[in-house]
Amino acid sequence: MLWSRRLVLGGLMVAAPVVAARTADDYAIIPGKVGDGIWMVHGADAPILFANGGAIANIAIVDTPVGTVLIDCGPSLRYATALKAVAEKLTGKPVIRVFLTHLHPDHGLGIAAFDPAMVAALPETIAALSRDARGFSDAMYRMLGDWMRGTELVLPAKAIDSDGEDFG
Repeated sequence: MLWSRRLVLGGLMVAAPVVAARTADDYAIIPGKVGDGIWMVHGADAPILFANGGAIANIAIVDTPVGTVLIDCGPSLRYATALKAVAEKLTGKPVIRVFLTHLHPDHGLGIAAFDPAMVAALPETIAALSRDARGFSDAMYRMLGDWMRGTELVLPAKAIDSDGEDFG
């Protein structure tokens, strides 16, 4: 009996690194410059999987005279928090606007990392999020587990009602 306990404990110790490797780690957010003051964070070329933390959306970072603008904010609070830090370090300016381009959860469940008043989307997108985002959030938690830790459903507070916005 003692031998089998040692065997079990030894097996658990060997398996521990495997278990640790399967828990969510930090997102690697590496912006690539595409023009003066414009960078793109390339999402994984794959479906939403635990292995990629749901980070499959391409996201733009734009440096404007008055602050940093993000085009989409990623799949989770964790991702968006990391994205915000990278973007602000890159531009040396705070994020002042996040544009949410569409309903997909890999683009906008990170809204919770920002003041909802700075997040803008089309009225139709906000309505679709109001209707469908809870189901998307539930599915993302089931698929991504710990990657989604702390992510709460937040809706954009600014409805886009004009053809443009001036950032200086």
